[in-house]
Amino acid sequence: MSSLLLRSVLYMPAINERALTKARTLDVDAIIADLEDGVAVSKKEEARFIVANAFSKDYGHRFKVLRVNGLSSPYTDEDLQLATKINPDAVLFTKIDSIELLKAALDRLDGLGGSALPIWLMVETPFSVLNIEKLAQNKRVTCLVMGTNDLGYALRSKYTVSRKQFLYSFSRVILAARANGQTVLDGVYPNIGDKEGFVYFCKQGRELGFDGVTLIHPSQIASANLEYGISLQEVEWARKVNLAWDEARKKGLGVATVDGWFIENLHVDEAKRILELNDTLNERSHI
Repeated sequence: MSSLLLRSVLYMPAINERALTKARTLDVDAIIADLEDGVAVSKKEEARFIVANAFSKDYGHRFKVLRVNGLSSPYTDEDLQLATKINPDAVLFTKIDSIELLKAALDRLDGLGGSALPIWLMVETPFSVLNIEKLAQNKRVTCLVMGTNDLGYALRSKYTVSRKQFLYSFSRVILAARANGQTVLDGVYPNIGDKEGFVYFCKQGRELGFDGVTLIHPSQIASANLEYGISLQEVEWARKVNLAWDEARKKGLGVATVDGWFIENLHVDEAKRILELNDTLNERSHI
């Protein structure tokens, strides 16, 4: 069971100093400072300086993730050296779609002194989907992140509201995450102005089994937190389940009922997860 609360995960170009500063006040669960696509070649060095300064500040409960350039890039080693110095909560690798590439990435990071850093992986190529079961078995990998823009391009698929072109890929990645106790995040919704569409996107993602969603604009945070959050109805249900289960155990029973629904161990585990997440959110609200 994943212990990370990552409903909303916001990409930010590492070159944008003002945005990285603003992120410390946003109600977001994590930020990804992007050294790859979000930074022009001529600005890579400056971006590393900016993110080093930004990540030295207190971000409270917000996860700080550093997305580095791909393994074939001439900038990757400098990115990884930066990671070992600023100690982010995770390093996000792109285009890692084989065990060999994952080993190479970890060898380079560890060789620079980053052996204690957790790893997130973008899942954005056909091979990353096909090999995800093996990739997710690595204990350093704590989160899988769908890269649907790149994956859609590679699949030569057309955009659909149902996202049926991704359902097989989503299922494989979510299953791999659940089998290995990892967090798994949906891709981005690129139409910033379409608030209703984004809400539907989040509802769909949660129904599929994602833990949260990656974002490209702060205006998407509130909807992401709401749709991937814990509702009062869910908390009430979880408390009822715990109470009914305790009563059943006192009577020597291995099953219970709540509002007419059959309850067994798996429902109790889910109830505990919901209440733990709710406790975490309540703690944050009092900080």
